[in-house]
Amino acid sequence: MDDWTKGIIYMLTTVILWGVSFIGTKALLNYLDPATIGFLRFLIVTILLSVICRKKTDYTRKELQYVMIAGFLGITSFYMFENVALTYTTATNASLIGATVPVFFLLIVIR
Repeated sequence: MDDWTKGIIYMLTTVILWGVSFIGTKALLNYLDPATIGFLRFLIVTILLSVICRKKTDYTRKELQYVMIAGFLGITSFYMFENVALTYTTATNASLIGATVPVFFLLIVIR
C-alpha cells in the first residue's frame, strides 16, 4: 500500500473515531462524571500512544515532564469541558460546535 492510501485511511480513521467519541462520551455520562471520563481518556490514550509511538529519541526527564503536564492540562481540560457541555446538550450539537474551533482559530490568527 502506498503512502497516499495509508494517509487517507489514517485520516478517515481519525475522523470516524473523533465523531464516535461524542456519542460514546454522551453514553458514558450516564455512568461516570465528566472529570472521570476526561481523566480515563487521557490515561488510556497515554498508554496506547506510548506503546504505538515508541521513538528512539532520548528525551530528558524535564522534557518528558513538560510534555506530560502540557498533555494533561491541555487535552484533559479540553475534554473535561466537552464532557460537561455534553451534559447540557446533544452529541450532535457538541460535535458541530467543536468543529467550528478551527474556523475561529483561523479568524483570530489572521487578524
